Amino acid sequence: MEKPAKIFIGGALCAALVAGVGALNTVRLKSNLRALEAKCSEDGKRERERTGLDLRPVCEGETLSELPGQLVGIQGQIATARHDVRNSQAMPGLIAIGLLIVSAIPWTWYFLLRRIRELRDAIVGK
Repeated sequence: MEKPAKIFIGGALCAALVAGVGALNTVRLKSNLRALEAKCSEDGKRERERTGLDLRPVCEGETLSELPGQLVGIQGQIATARHDVRNSQAMPGLIAIGLLIVSAIPWTWYFLLRRIRELRDAIVGK
């Protein structure tokens, strides 16, 4: 096997590894987000029972991540966790595509050089 092909296959394997590790990290971060949301809901329920008021805290990560300003406490942790999940979903895919493109450059270059040589030989009559 030629060196450019080995580089391309190695890059494809690295890209798959990056995408896989990124997916596992996303699952871990989503689990952390769900745990924080459950804790927030439980804290709100205990507070309602303690005070007798029907006040419900906002515990959804999607809603909290869109709110302006600095959040504190469990809601700040939820907003940060949601931001981490979003980043974790986007970045590994972009990195994997970048690795694949970079590793394909040598293979593409030598492929095109071979086609140019074949074209030259056809024009010259070899």
